[in-house]
Amino acid sequence: GLIFFPPSGIHLECLIPSEQTFDGGWKGVGNLYHINIPDDFLLNAVVSFPRPKPSAYVFEGYFAFLKDVHLMHSDSRNQKG
Repeated sequence: GLIFFPPSGIHLECLIPSEQTFDGGWKGVGNLYHINIPDDFLLNAVVSFPRPKPSAYVFEGYFAFLKDVHLMHSDSRNQKG
């Protein structure tokens, strides 16, 4: 399944809203976002459920990465290696 993060846990400035939506099944319809970072652009790589179905209220406003995304702790993102 997807791992969800609160807005404070990701760099919102790197997200660009997509015109497409995501069928989250029992969670409802999600908004998709592109990731725009230096040297990379990922289409429809993030989903968020601003108005999930009542049974999925715990996901409201959180973000999940869908594909081709390698997560790093914010303290290590500027390290080379």
